[in-house]
Amino acid sequence: MKQRVITGILFTIGIALFIAPGLKWLWVPLILLLFVCLVAVQELLNAVQTGGLKTPRIPVFVGSLTFLAPLILTGLGSTTIMKQDTSSTVAGLALSLFALISIMILNLIVPLLKTGPEGLLATAAGSLIMAYVAFPLVCSVLLLYTVKLGWFWLVLALLTPWASDVSAYFTGSAIGRHRFLPHISPKKTIEGCIGGVGGTVIVLMLYFELVLARMNESRPEAWRNLIFAAVAGIILSLASQLGDWLASAIKRRVGIKDFGRLLPGHGGILDRFDSAFFTMPATLVLALLYWSLF
Repeated sequence: MKQRVITGILFTIGIALFIAPGLKWLWVPLILLLFVCLVAVQELLNAVQTGGLKTPRIPVFVGSLTFLAPLILTGLGSTTIMKQDTSSTVAGLALSLFALISIMILNLIVPLLKTGPEGLLATAAGSLIMAYVAFPLVCSVLLLYTVKLGWFWLVLALLTPWASDVSAYFTGSAIGRHRFLPHISPKKTIEGCIGGVGGTVIVLMLYFELVLARMNESRPEAWRNLIFAAVAGIILSLASQLGDWLASAIKRRVGIKDFGRLLPGHGGILDRFDSAFFTMPATLVLALLYWSLF
């Protein structure tokens, strides 16, 4: 437990060192996202190999780097955190998905033409890894560069998994009785799941009221702002928990406890970002909806 706490503190400080400067220099968090991308892909490829599939690595790394496509294809480098450009969001998402899907299809077709159907399962796993890593990171780039106050929304996408996980852990430890998805994660309980949602709702209501509402020139009514925050908290907590469940299912399927050993007591990078990979796309949708309403 001591090692886990120390690693958790150091990990949080490390994340903050890359995220905090993004308030002034939007490119700094991209270094963190690039690191997460490369390490997560490596961990997933190792997991797949442990499960018996040897997936070609280079195409998967190339495909996963399409998360940078919004910057390359639409030139978002000059956007500031106070602006919103929905057209750039749509264009960046469309072009990124086109690039990602094209590489995924090529990754399936080329080996098929070379060796036949024998390697199809391995290449399909590689294509899924591309989508699993690249799509949420595309959404995080679009959050940062095209959404008004995008830096604050990116922080929210990273904050939510922590709020949900901590709330679920303490609620489940205190009153958890009814097991939930025992075939995937035996320690999860229904009470913990509900506690995770409740804790996230509280954190988001505070965040929306103390941060976003105060920086919103239109000054939304408090009750409307809090209702939106509560709904967003439910959605983001469920997205966070879904990401955790999927990662647990993958680990159980291939027979590993953690995706890596980079973070003693916590596992690998993907063990820390599995939930964020689901909250990033959900946060992008909620941010666009928020600014269309308020």
